[in-house]
Amino acid sequence: MSGAQPRPQAIAHAEVLGQPPLLYQKGPVASKSFPCIGAYDGQTANVGRVVVDSTWHHWMNLNLVGLEASAPADYARVQNYFRNVALWLATASQRGRMLLRILWGSIFVYPGIEEYSVRHPVWMLGRSARDVLGRLAPHCTVREWIGDFVFEKVRREMLDPRPDPCLTCPPFELVEVFFLGGILKELLPMAHAVQTKQGQVEEDSLATAALKGVQRGHEEMVTLYRESLERGRERLQLFEEALPKDLERNLFAGEREPR
Repeated sequence: MSGAQPRPQAIAHAEVLGQPPLLYQKGPVASKSFPCIGAYDGQTANVGRVVVDSTWHHWMNLNLVGLEASAPADYARVQNYFRNVALWLATASQRGRMLLRILWGSIFVYPGIEEYSVRHPVWMLGRSARDVLGRLAPHCTVREWIGDFVFEKVRREMLDPRPDPCLTCPPFELVEVFFLGGILKELLPMAHAVQTKQGQVEEDSLATAALKGVQRGHEEMVTLYRESLERGRERLQLFEEALPKDLERNLFAGEREPR
């Protein structure tokens, strides 16, 4: 196994507030902070992921029934926590199927049904898809789905803080836009066939088309990036020659009026 060994991390802490003694024989409760949720991302080491938390009570239906009735807002937050845990524990292939299904489903409902067009270029489709998926799933989740297609080293390099400003460092959003657009470019003709012929499509066919779309988006992104760098070199030469040689003249002071 190569590369850095992943280590567990505490990702959430709980606060215990100091209180007077509820049971006098135990004395007062001291305030303290302690880690309550830990996570281990073994995916980079080709093993699974692990989530642990400090209590199992709220994973049991008996506790949740009372919480749902007495504190529905808290119950909704617990449900969100369960969903986040399930999403994070999913394997890369499971996350890929999640992305495929939500992207395929977005073609047939608003706003995707209005914004997607097979005539649009890949980057425009991807920009629309990124906006549409952002209304259906947290952006961090969409980013992880797309990130599974990219080598860990490349993903880490693009997501790490970049020199500011860096005029030639594309953000990871560029990968998201082109990959999503490439997938949609392959799925839209299949969706049109389903709508016109009232037929069905096998998920394996969708998966094959999506993989082809990722490759298409990657190729177009690299081509555009290369062309942009070439145009950037031309602009750089213009910028280098932008200042006139007679800059000694003080433009800020203006011309002095004769006395």
